[in-house]
Amino acid sequence: MTSFRYIVPLTGDLGFGRPILGGKGHNLQRLVHENFHVPGSFVITTEAYREVLRGLVRAERTWKGIEEFGKAVSAVALPAQVEAEIVRAAEALKTITGGALVVRSSATSEDHAQGSMAGQAASFMNILTEEELLDSVRRCWASLFGREGLTYRSRHPGTADLPEMAVVVQQLVPAHRAGVIFTQDPVSGDADRLIVSASWGLGETVVAGRASDTVAIDRRSGAILEAEIANKTEQQLPRPEGGTVVETVPPLDAKRPVVDELFAKRLHELALRVERVFGVPQDIEWAEWGGRLYLLQARPVTAGTRPRRTVWSNTNVGEALPGVGTPFTWGFIRSFSRKGLVHAFKGLGCKVPEEYPIVGNIRGRIYMNLSEFMSVSSQVPFVTPDTLQRLAGGGGSEALPGTYEALPRTRFLMRFPLTAVTQLLARTITPARIALWSQRFKAFSREFAARQPATLSRQELVEWWQRTHDVFEETGTLTLECSGEFLMGYLLTSMALRLAVGSRSGQVERELFSGLSGIRSAEPGLDLLRMARRVHQIPQLRKRVAQLPVSELLAELAGGDPEERSLHSAFEAFLRGHGHRAAREAEISEPRWREDPSFPLMMLQRYVESPDLPDPEEMVRRRIEDREKATRLAASSITPALRPLFLRLLRQTQEAARLREEMRNAVVHTLGFFRTLALETGRHMVSSGLITADDDVFFLDRLELLAWLKGTEDAGRLPLLVVMRKLEHEALVALPDLPQWFVLEGDRIHSDEHAEVQEGRTITGLAGSPGVATGRVAIVKDPSEQQKVAAGDILVAPFTDVGWTPLFLVAGAVVTELGGPLSHSCVVAREYGVPAVVNIKDVTRILQDGDIVTVDGTRGVIVLKQSL
Repeated sequence: MTSFRYIVPLTGDLGFGRPILGGKGHNLQRLVHENFHVPGSFVITTEAYREVLRGLVRAERTWKGIEEFGKAVSAVALPAQVEAEIVRAAEALKTITGGALVVRSSATSEDHAQGSMAGQAASFMNILTEEELLDSVRRCWASLFGREGLTYRSRHPGTADLPEMAVVVQQLVPAHRAGVIFTQDPVSGDADRLIVSASWGLGETVVAGRASDTVAIDRRSGAILEAEIANKTEQQLPRPEGGTVVETVPPLDAKRPVVDELFAKRLHELALRVERVFGVPQDIEWAEWGGRLYLLQARPVTAGTRPRRTVWSNTNVGEALPGVGTPFTWGFIRSFSRKGLVHAFKGLGCKVPEEYPIVGNIRGRIYMNLSEFMSVSSQVPFVTPDTLQRLAGGGGSEALPGTYEALPRTRFLMRFPLTAVTQLLARTITPARIALWSQRFKAFSREFAARQPATLSRQELVEWWQRTHDVFEETGTLTLECSGEFLMGYLLTSMALRLAVGSRSGQVERELFSGLSGIRSAEPGLDLLRMARRVHQIPQLRKRVAQLPVSELLAELAGGDPEERSLHSAFEAFLRGHGHRAAREAEISEPRWREDPSFPLMMLQRYVESPDLPDPEEMVRRRIEDREKATRLAASSITPALRPLFLRLLRQTQEAARLREEMRNAVVHTLGFFRTLALETGRHMVSSGLITADDDVFFLDRLELLAWLKGTEDAGRLPLLVVMRKLEHEALVALPDLPQWFVLEGDRIHSDEHAEVQEGRTITGLAGSPGVATGRVAIVKDPSEQQKVAAGDILVAPFTDVGWTPLFLVAGAVVTELGGPLSHSCVVAREYGVPAVVNIKDVTRILQDGDIVTVDGTRGVIVLKQSL
């Protein structure tokens, strides 16, 4: 059998490992080499799986969905060499062990300490014919594409690699009795008790949940501690013609113990030997036949081990990337998220331990590990974890006790003098650094826009990828510095206000950061409003804009009369300034406004149709007045001796807030550059026959695309990788959204119950933007539903990023499930003077379209006036 390419015998070389043999095959091979009684077996490797799946993908490149793909795998024609090797290896095994076989899945994600995939692995018993064998192998491969299997790995925040499937082919043991044994109690985690489930016949009786005995064995002595003897009326047995059959257990055996004291000793010895080999508690499947005890499989115990509890939240990060991210976008998140946290805390003199996973991909959604975040923030003496959580917004802080480690404050205190000097210097030189960066960024942007991507060779694309990444790194670093300076300044300002102003500090501090000139997030809506006010002055143009279909509007304006051409030019200027924005703009696969201007055009029509449009300059003036009034109030409350220092801190923090928005806008701009390069790379890949559509590239990451352009990537694996990730993405999108915060224990999610409207009809969230408004609820889950929002309606949404903000000028108030006082939605709402309450769990389910509510953005509450 050593000449096989796609087959590895369990007696073969130990160097193959899990990536080739899968979890089950890898564990069994190790046990064979440790001289356990394992039935004769061989493994059909993951290389065979890849060869078959690649051929399938090449033959038919498009799929209607997960179910269709699974059916195609179940029916795929095997390459001649793969089929021949499987048949030849099976015949050789039968010559030694007899005719009946068992076929078991062995995914690379199975049977390891992080997750067993227990209950999802496919097994086919008593296979007799060549046709049945090949069909069973196909069905094992297809089992990887069930929705549960596709989403299983996404329950673990640190899991990134896609699983592959090997297959174990094993001699059937026609067991007299069989079962499983755990080397620690899987429920209580008690390591002094071994737990056995056993039945007569094949072990499938136990696996299928039929009546079986449960026995507790003492770890030290091997004696039976407890035994629950079931009435075992059924047993599963092999049929002569293949497959299995459920038969009645003879009456004398039905209540007779499967495991007596003598057999318990044998199981005890077997179990502890296996545990010593792997060094961790084991879940072992065994069978007894002809007096010999066979070991069928072993895997680490993943239940009852009391995994660490961690609190996860998407309160702010979920606003940046709501929904399921593509692999291309996740590549940037993974490379940048930790760097951002380390950079921010390093500026405070804190250390972020290497092992701390701060941002996680859970079911495709982005979440922040609050437990680790609080551990790191605990190094700052005058900032408690609850303080940081209050500023970030959202729930979960009440679940934090016992889930994080308080780190020593010594490092922070020793470095504080240097940290203070560094912060002061940074606030002095950062504006100058940004001014120099701005010149380079504008030059790069002009050069990028002037270059025709379709004319670039693969080598030129590589150079542009690298140059763009360099710009992204510099832009991102400056953004992080601005965010860190703003956070530190905001914290100090907030603390000073709480001491000086008391209970009114929340409202005052929000107004202190309103009306700042140049807030980039607010500009798109204001510019559209200015255009609409000009259109209002020309009745014929107003009528024309309101009546034309959005899909025809730009073309008609371009070929119209002078007023229409002037409006067309104004909108083109709008796209030059804001065309890099989009709904879900952190998701790089989303088209930018310059590619699809439908949303801003619809908003322009909405504004034009409105009978009364606010003056944007007046809006800005009022926000400036509110800020100046709040500044005078805050300053008058500060001790005169400290007032100059407070005002200097406030000015610097306000400037940091403005610069933070400026830099965030630039980061989004660079993501648009990456989108352009990715799509152009996609066109090259389509021409090479690797993918079927340009946007398939978003199911690969940046490094994989670069490797392909450079010729260092195995191009043959990319089509299968794209299909696998698209199927996984489809499965994840179909899952319901997780709570905005929850406790993760292993792969189990715990959260509080959905909020309900109480008799008081008051719903509490976080104050996002001051003011009070009463109106009709319009629940909008995607910006494309903008037509649901009439003037003065209360916009209720899961989240709102910058791509949504033109809707704010239509709405009377904004209410969201996500977000915090420092989030984009609150920044923009304050600039527009629109009341906002954010961070209300499940508010899109609590409220209904048409409900009449009052939104108090000053107190952070909603009062339900009338419900449908």
